[in-house]
Amino acid sequence: MSKKVLLVGESWMSSATHYKGFDQFGSVTFHLGAEPLVSALKDSPFDLTYMPAHEAVNGLPASLEGLSLMTPSFCPTSAPTRSCCTPTFGCTARPSPTG
Repeated sequence: MSKKVLLVGESWMSSATHYKGFDQFGSVTFHLGAEPLVSALKDSPFDLTYMPAHEAVNGLPASLEGLSLMTPSFCPTSAPTRSCCTPTFGCTARPSPTG
């Protein structure tokens, strides 16, 4: 049986201005920083659902029940505590492993 994992974020846009003599040119690039992890977990015991940041604005469920449909446990990381929400135990806060 595979372990469900929900990865949210790890996408961003970069804006740059390039100068050549007196001319300037703007460019914008879009990055998916999780692609190496997504590729590494392909064909692994993990069932990864990847939701880039721009999709999370409207697509990330706002309730525990909605998150439970995506993954059986939801544990966002935030300093200095980490909150975990599971359908069985609800939400709890515990010290972060780093703090």
